Amino acid sequence: MPNTGRPSRDCDSCRKRRIKCDLKYPECSQCLRKKWKCPGYRKESDVLFRTETVLSFPDNQSRDRRRTQTRQAEREDFFKKQDEVRSLSKQPSHYPRRTMISKSLTETWNNHFIPLALTGMRSSTDMPLTIINTISHLISQEKRESALYGAFNALACVFLGQTDRSKNALALRIKSYRNALTAINSTLRDPQKCKSNSTLLAIWVLGVYEFIADPTNMGWHIHSEGLINLFRLRGSENYATEDGRNLFLLVFNNLQIQAIRTGQESYITESITLVHDLADHCHSSEYLPLRTCIFTYHCALLCSRIRRLLNEANDAELLSNAASILQDLDTVETKTDPLSDKRFITSNIVEPPLPAAYSSKGSNTVPSHPTMIDSIYRGSIMYRINWRIRVSLHVLEFLQQATVAANCTSSQRITYTLYRLRCIDELRALVERAAFYLGTEHDKQGSVHELACHIRTNLLPRTGPSDGIQDFVVEEP
Repeated sequence: MPNTGRPSRDCDSCRKRRIKCDLKYPECSQCLRKKWKCPGYRKESDVLFRTETVLSFPDNQSRDRRRTQTRQAEREDFFKKQDEVRSLSKQPSHYPRRTMISKSLTETWNNHFIPLALTGMRSSTDMPLTIINTISHLISQEKRESALYGAFNALACVFLGQTDRSKNALALRIKSYRNALTAINSTLRDPQKCKSNSTLLAIWVLGVYEFIADPTNMGWHIHSEGLINLFRLRGSENYATEDGRNLFLLVFNNLQIQAIRTGQESYITESITLVHDLADHCHSSEYLPLRTCIFTYHCALLCSRIRRLLNEANDAELLSNAASILQDLDTVETKTDPLSDKRFITSNIVEPPLPAAYSSKGSNTVPSHPTMIDSIYRGSIMYRINWRIRVSLHVLEFLQQATVAANCTSSQRITYTLYRLRCIDELRALVERAAFYLGTEHDKQGSVHELACHIRTNLLPRTGPSDGIQDFVVEEP
């Protein structure tokens, strides 16, 4: 009921006679002076809302003395619009009729585990975009029930478990891993499928799963051995396609880590053969990753030798090998064999961790960094940084053992101490360089212990396990 204005508060007698009422209570002065019986005042709330229908609203408004008398035009316009609305509602609509959905829309896990696994893999490794594209291409060619899908499903469950530590998430991870193993075992029994790029990638992914789930167990090494054996079985098929050559980089990295862990010469010898095979098949755009493979080979060769000496040699053997170990440390960036005759290898310079104050070769200025970083360049540089960190840590551990040897002379101890300080400076420079390429910040003023913790927690896992040096305590000289 719309409001039509404020009603008169005069008594009934004054309102009928249209005279001014002074509103005195209980009787007004006009009625007392005329000797009339004042009928009293009405309640304002009884007459405040008088209009009860839309039709009566314009008429009642027209009787309001404080409003204008012309409301007929508005009334006619109102009814005209009502007629237009009724006529439009009878015409067929050009838009589809909305229907209610009886069930809620839900996203399934199958729609998300591949992106989750790829995102987690790229953020936790130094993989260039070319390898990511190869992985995506191989996934697109497989069916959902394939071994590759099963492996990525298990890997995604690991990354999910880093944020969801519930029992359901753990049960899902174990179940997905069991299903992936079943699918891979079935694929390996097929003589054709077992040699495919997808099978090779699936085994590598399960190795990543084992490493992320529990870096201390032997799962990664078991899958890595299977990966290397399958790579040997494939032969020349490894280099026939660009996808195969990109997968070679993943297998080669695992091969170098196995060489450090076991100290077996067979891995080192095999690495030389693989480098020659890749050089015979690669394109000019793949020279940079090939140079990185040669550098990591020499890093692994030095680390493997140091690990074997630390595990088997006595103090006298440590001291007798110290000079050659330090010489290899000085020249590890400049070695290009077994492809020293290839100009595209020798012309690609590996930057040393520090300016050439410690070495007779190299530039006297710190290498400048590009403002626009190519994905292949960034991935190769990060692999070089990571493997050079492994070299510095192995040499540092070797020198700490040699320094406390019973037969170590004072001059040798001084030399070893200077090299230990150099290795620590190298680690700081390499960590700072890695922070630049990763776009992160690093505390340059941290202690040696904090530096070692940062390396073991954030950098070494980006290329794989760090057996041997994981428990090594870096001591200030």
